[in-house]
Amino acid sequence: DCVETQYNLQGYGIPTDQLPITDSGNIKTKYFHQWIRVRKSLESGGSSVGKPGSSANASTIECPGMNDVIFRCGQAYLCHPGNIMFRGLIESKYEDHNKADISKSKVAITWWIMEQVEQRNGRFLIWDNGCWELMTDRQQIRLKVASAFKDHKRRLRAHLNCQVNESSTHKFERQDGKKRKRQDDSSESGSNCFKLLNN
Repeated sequence: DCVETQYNLQGYGIPTDQLPITDSGNIKTKYFHQWIRVRKSLESGGSSVGKPGSSANASTIECPGMNDVIFRCGQAYLCHPGNIMFRGLIESKYEDHNKADISKSKVAITWWIMEQVEQRNGRFLIWDNGCWELMTDRQQIRLKVASAFKDHKRRLRAHLNCQVNESSTHKFERQDGKKRKRQDDSSESGSNCFKLLNN
């Protein structure tokens, strides 16, 4: 019955994969309880969120904005619009950061990245104990930006180290590199024999 109901909803254009329900009909409550925890934290002034000492200087954010840069493990958060913009900034300054000889120049580039995000009204958020927390320690944010440069360098190195295999059969490749269909050795030998018999 549950599957048939989902098919009927899809007929009206309703995305059933967004419904908090499993294929067996059980209701998913994980995100609901997460939302309740965030709302309780916001309404109580944020005192119950975060571990002692880890988020004392941060405030709870209910939902990240479009220009916010979020730090959390997992591939899904790479698609966040703020993270896409952040990666674009990293890529635009990667060559300058990589060629910088002294650490002071690299630090200046990381500060520039932070300023560009903030000029777009973006914030730096971190996932802590089931809630988004606003990062206010600028030195900690700068270290995150520096780590993003290292991650980008690691991805580029992995991309360059990918082995590319090109294969082709000997019948379709000549010694001059041009790919043409060659005749079989048997047909070539047969034509040579025919010429000898005629002579």
